[in-house]
Amino acid sequence: MVYDNTNRLIRKIDPNGVETSMEYDINDAVKSGS
Repeated sequence: MVYDNTNRLIRKIDPNGVETSMEYDINDAVKSGS
């Protein structure tokens, strides 16, 4: 459920970049080590 958590965080920061947020979601999760 890391996608939902990260997606929600990024979605609030960049609601205009949904596609970019999805890709960033993976990068953020990997960098955060969640």
